[in-house]
Formats: sequence, C-alpha cells, structure tokens
Amino acid sequence: DLEQSRSLEILQYLRDNPEVTEWVAIDDLDMGSGEEWKKWGLTNFVLTPKSTEGIKQSGIKEKVIKFLND
Repeated sequence: DLEQSRSLEILQYLRDNPEVTEWVAIDDLDMGSGEEWKKWGLTNFVLTPKSTEGIKQSGIKEKVIKFLND
C-alpha cells in the first residue's frame, strides 16, 4: 500500500530527526483519514485530491498554515 509506505517513511524521518518539531505533509495520496490510517497515518497531513493542481487548490494553503500555527 503506497499510502502506508509513504506515511511510515515520513514517521521514520521524524523519529530520526527529533529537531523537526513543526511539519506538515502535503500529498495527493491519502495518508491521514479513514479507519485504517489510525494505525499508521499522519496527524499533520493535508490532502490535495486534485493531483494536477497540488497546493494551488483552494483552501490548501490555509490548512497548511493552520497546522504550523497550532
């Protein structure tokens, strides 16, 4: 499962780099919602469902800023 693999890679990076205290993962793969993700998902995650638009999608910037300000 690509979503789970990517999520676990990010979590490993964060464990290996404890100096990183504020972060947000942004991706078109869903790594932070649904029942299954609770085992491996990311809490600081913003989904960009339209892969061709990325962070240019409406509301994405605001979600990222909210994570970084909380």
